[in-house]
Amino acid sequence: MMRSGSIGAILLIGIVAQAASGQPGGPGNASPYYPTEHFRVTPNGAMFNNITGPGGLLTRFEKTHAAVTALVRQLGVPTTQPAEKMSVILATDRDTFRGLAYGAGIEKSDTLLGFFDRGSDQTVLIDFTVLGDIPRKRSQISELVNPVRSLPPTNDAKEQARRDAFLKQGAEQFAAVEQLEEQLFRTVVQHEVAHLVLCDLGVPPRDRPAPPWFGEGMAALFEGPLDRFSPRDPGVNVFRLTDYRAAAAEKKLLPWRTVVGGQAEFRPEAAPASTAYAQAWLLAYWAVREEPGKLAAYIRAIQRRGTDSVPNSDAQVAEFELAFGPIGELDAKMTKFAAGLSLPSGK
Repeated sequence: MMRSGSIGAILLIGIVAQAASGQPGGPGNASPYYPTEHFRVTPNGAMFNNITGPGGLLTRFEKTHAAVTALVRQLGVPTTQPAEKMSVILATDRDTFRGLAYGAGIEKSDTLLGFFDRGSDQTVLIDFTVLGDIPRKRSQISELVNPVRSLPPTNDAKEQARRDAFLKQGAEQFAAVEQLEEQLFRTVVQHEVAHLVLCDLGVPPRDRPAPPWFGEGMAALFEGPLDRFSPRDPGVNVFRLTDYRAAAAEKKLLPWRTVVGGQAEFRPEAAPASTAYAQAWLLAYWAVREEPGKLAAYIRAIQRRGTDSVPNSDAQVAEFELAFGPIGELDAKMTKFAAGLSLPSGK
């Protein structure tokens, strides 16, 4: 999530402090970190789960980088090459995270699980695999199923059937938690790393703030399965399309002028934030699939702005219309485009 100005809010992850080729290291081991091809990942505290193995956190970072780079190259817009590796900080306790957030200008961070700080060009993530609802739900399910697992064998067929049904229900609940965790990895981790990569590639540059719809919509393009990512068609985002259709059914979609020119609507605490993000994704997806040339022209216009230029709502709309045409025509275009999309199976 990108907040107005230089900061984006987020949630996050867990990693393991072990590994073969991925041991933390650094000059004199004074500041341990995990180096990858494009990232410098600094753990703050003992981390858990998979970071260096196949499918681990570092792999997810690099796949996001590859997907973002492929899309930017496909659009053919000017890019920059960062002089240093991109910085990600991983925190495992709320006090450390709160201090880092305060240093980035975020005074109220108790409801956040991470942020992208455009000013310092780094993403800070808090470990949601050991803090918050994910571990709490796993613990609650374990407390229910473990006593049944530890029961002595029985020859009573009805009793065995009862136990099997109970354990099956527990397995389904564990699977639901795994699905939720994967959703967070996609909509939080991949999303925020995409912000970092786009910024460091100059799309747009750090000193030229992007309209919130563009920043959030572009980052949301990378919330799907990255193994299947195509720069010509990034694929339907099941989470954002579901949110869009729910808002449409309840007649709560935002006017497109508000989406394109909005700031406050994209703040995490804002009531319409999930709808704003969903519409921003839809708009970005439409632009990549249907109007890549106009999208590239729009990006170049942002890149050419003065470094002290922060356009107001009307200016953002005018900038959009210069590239894509009258915003009054957008509602019909987006309605038709969304109607033609199908939710992918297997999420």
